[in-house]
Amino acid sequence: MVAVLVYLALGLDLTISSIIQVVARPAYWEPVTSVDYVAVWTWSLGFLLLAVAVPLLVRDAVAGRAALVAAGVVSVATIATAIANAVEDGIGIESWGSVYVVGSLTTLGGMLVVAALLGRAGRSRHTGVVLLWLAGMAMNTWGLGILTLVGSLVAIDARRRTTAVD
Repeated sequence: MVAVLVYLALGLDLTISSIIQVVARPAYWEPVTSVDYVAVWTWSLGFLLLAVAVPLLVRDAVAGRAALVAAGVVSVATIATAIANAVEDGIGIESWGSVYVVGSLTTLGGMLVVAALLGRAGRSRHTGVVLLWLAGMAMNTWGLGILTLVGSLVAIDARRRTTAVD
């Protein structure tokens, strides 16, 4: 049940973040208005939720040790990214920008590795979820953060199918 709640929270949070991007055009890098700050905090929360969701998804997929290790790396990078975003943009300490860049690039690259390992293990639904989450995060500013919600719904279905078989 925890996994389902995390998947839903991730999808909803990044969908909201995406809508804020398209409708309000917030100033992340120098927030002033309450909408700017909501944008910063929903984006940071999205990374924190992703840090939990990816390992849960890989655990549900039963895809092997390499996939679990890759999910752990993604999780650590994603937590670093969330903290860096909150500190850099939410609090205004610009020096954390490099941590954000390295963490987000490691997160996105690590998600590709996780997707490849899930695919190699024959977990096509789980692979699709990771790719949807990746695309939703990468294209959030274009309003395509909704892809994370679609991915989360597929993750819930994949979890249901996996646990029904076991």
